Amino acid sequence: MRNRRSQRTEEQIQQQNADARVSIAQLRQEQSEDTGAERNEVIRLEQRQSRRFTVKRRRTNDQQRQQLHRALKCPLHYPICRALGELAY
Repeated sequence: MRNRRSQRTEEQIQQQNADARVSIAQLRQEQSEDTGAERNEVIRLEQRQSRRFTVKRRRTNDQQRQQLHRALKCPLHYPICRALGELAY
């Protein structure tokens, strides 16, 4: 191997080193792009989960509000609501 290395010219060695640097740079670029894509995917998943939670919370709040509204429309609660000034209908 030493003989083979000594037989190579300085130009060949520099070219081989340059090729190796280019290969390493390309590999790092690909890894960086993969990491970025993974990070973006994680962000998208987190946003979806957050939206689902928000929608679920809003639905729950709406259901509770509707139940309360129906309960307050009950004739038994009318005097209480009227006294409190909270008639919603």
